[in-house]
Amino acid sequence: MGFIDIRNLNYGHKHNKILQNININFNKGKFYAIVGPNGSGKSTLLKNIIKALEPTLGEILLEGKNISALDAKYMASKISYVPQNTYIELEFTCLDVVMMGNSHRLRVFQNESKEQIASAYEAMKKLEVYNLKDKLVTEISGGERQRVILARAIAQDASCIILDEPISHLDIKYQIIVLKELQELKKNGKTIISVLHDLNFTLDYADNVILMKNGCIYDFGEAIDVITSGNLKAVYDVDGEIIKLNNKSQIVF
Repeated sequence: MGFIDIRNLNYGHKHNKILQNININFNKGKFYAIVGPNGSGKSTLLKNIIKALEPTLGEILLEGKNISALDAKYMASKISYVPQNTYIELEFTCLDVVMMGNSHRLRVFQNESKEQIASAYEAMKKLEVYNLKDKLVTEISGGERQRVILARAIAQDASCIILDEPISHLDIKYQIIVLKELQELKKNGKTIISVLHDLNFTLDYADNVILMKNGCIYDFGEAIDVITSGNLKAVYDVDGEIIKLNNKSQIVF
């Protein structure tokens, strides 16, 4: 049994089956990348795990407990989530947004502790958004906002971080900063589950890869075993070769 166990998960309707027969376990201290073409069910899978969607069939267990029976505070103590769309309409400061990661620990009208504030500052420094702490989140760029939301997820200090395309709007420098920080969190025992589109970054940073196609898991295993020339052709319909460059595997299309 893993940290998160997905058993025979199906989601959709009779004529629109978005996820079909998903069976997979996620263990602590691992970095899992979910990859696949657009429309293959990646985001839908994440939303089922965080209870934003309810499975049509099957079950999801969190440390052996069916998530359908778990309340929001307990879920927040175990899983933090970074959505694909990070737009925020309300005029909170960036620090306010990051501090929201601690809300599940607070009682009504209780203020954050010095330790929680320090944790928020530290997360913002790691993602280089500390200088934005007093700015309104509505006044910063999309990439900056994405890093603020990532800092909130880190400050939440949950056992698992689930991310939907966390580097999609970032410059290359910040893509690397984010992926290296996720690796560090993994080394400290966190479970990382992330949708990624860049397959070369996936080869560099992920321990295991879930390759999806048409709502099903097409392949699963270690990154180097899943991202192969054959799978690239079968799933993405592109020709690619895996080569070694400076002791790292890279794809040449």
